[in-house]
Amino acid sequence: QGNALSGPPGCPLTLVRRQADSGAYGGWSIILPRSFAMAFWVPLVHMGARAIGLQEYRWLMAEADQAQFPFDYPDTQAYAEDR
Repeated sequence: QGNALSGPPGCPLTLVRRQADSGAYGGWSIILPRSFAMAFWVPLVHMGARAIGLQEYRWLMAEADQAQFPFDYPDTQAYAEDR
């Protein structure tokens, strides 16, 4: 079926859309079990998706003056636990 992307049967998948507002970058996050990652990764990249890691995403958000929790909130317990 054309360019339709379909995953393996029984794959629990969550899509999260980020709006491009307030100077932040928009896009989509795909949340799925690790065992299904390659089944989605290769077709998505082949179809033109651009992937970045969490560190690169934090750099983009810093450039857009968008705070990221807990990284930009050093006085919180979550920040201390992440370190």
